[in-house]
Amino acid sequence: MAPTASEPIAPYRARFGRQRPIIAIVGVNSGTELTDYVVVPAVVKRNDPTLLTWIKQQAAKGGTLVSICDGALVLAQSGVLDGHRATAHWATADYRRKHYPQVNWIADRRYVADGRIVSSAGISAAIPTSLALVEAIAGHERAAIVAAQVGAPDWSPAHDSHRFAPRFGRNLRAFATTQYLNGWLHKATAIGVAVAPGADEITVALTADAYSRTGRAKAFALGGSTAPILTRHGLTLLPDRTDPKAVDRIVALATGKSAATLDRVLAEIARLYGKQTAFGVALDLEYPGYHG
Repeated sequence: MAPTASEPIAPYRARFGRQRPIIAIVGVNSGTELTDYVVVPAVVKRNDPTLLTWIKQQAAKGGTLVSICDGALVLAQSGVLDGHRATAHWATADYRRKHYPQVNWIADRRYVADGRIVSSAGISAAIPTSLALVEAIAGHERAAIVAAQVGAPDWSPAHDSHRFAPRFGRNLRAFATTQYLNGWLHKATAIGVAVAPGADEITVALTADAYSRTGRAKAFALGGSTAPILTRHGLTLLPDRTDPKAVDRIVALATGKSAATLDRVLAEIARLYGKQTAFGVALDLEYPGYHG
């Protein structure tokens, strides 16, 4: 379906005597990604009646629902997307149109805002979507400051989702490399992502996610002890491993602007596993900044 103009996310309006918005994030972590507003990530059990009922209740109360990647499938399953425009990860496009035809699925958008429902495309779209939410809550000037801090050039919804679908002569080899060949031909190694107090959350999440999508590695948070680690902005991270000997390779977190993490990590993945693997990871993350 041809893309239509995307509305900006509706500005925050204080309700119930509150001056600041309440933001709830669905904490079901099976299948999720490492991002008044309810944020819904992709989850494996999207038929969970408790989750679906709660989402419908929040919609009825006037909350703004925000889906990240295939979190849109959860919203579609709940029925709150019926009659609305929405988007999600490129790889589920055919599935979405077949199973949820009552939703107006939009391609070529990093995120789509339709009233109080906001949906984003593949995983890396969480960053521009989050900046758009900052703009809705705190205004354009504040969003621009945050964008500069994390190193994001802009948060435009413009996107070409069709370029990520596997096709001969374009990206099919890269897609097959990460989805099939690496798993068939190589034994997965344990990657220890070295974390310490003050670690940047975006950098940690993107690093672990990228390595785990290579088909050749599984990422673990490697800490100096079993003690919980407080990240830069106050999240508590529990280390998966504490002994360096428990992993096959230790990866240091990239320094610099956190939104540029994928560029640096994909370059290292290309060095370790080849350019096709790095390109395949970028396709999976729906990241437009890497072209193989």
